[in-house]
Amino acid sequence: MIVAILIGKRAMNGDNREPHDVPMTVLGQVSCGSGGSGSTRGSALSAGGLAASAFVVTNTAAAAATITWVGASYLHNRKVSVVGAACGSVAGLVAITPASGFVTPGGALIIG
Repeated sequence: MIVAILIGKRAMNGDNREPHDVPMTVLGQVSCGSGGSGSTRGSALSAGGLAASAFVVTNTAAAAATITWVGASYLHNRKVSVVGAACGSVAGLVAITPASGFVTPGGALIIG
């Protein structure tokens, strides 16, 4: 915390608050997506129906959250950003993770 105080606020380019390295942001989202998806499937402790269900609902919720985030961003700003889509995808993964073995794909759409 002391180092953060000494360094001070990050210099921003006016009102532009987009990350400066979009490819790394997307790479982080991809690694979160693949790791999170793998952990929800692996928590079933077998390669059976529960793991398949967790795989389907995890991807469904991530896709639904991405589409919702992109749509809300378009309605608010009249433009779509890749960073916004990545944030939506991660939000969907976070939301579905605790329930991934217990919901149907329809429930995953709602959660996402």
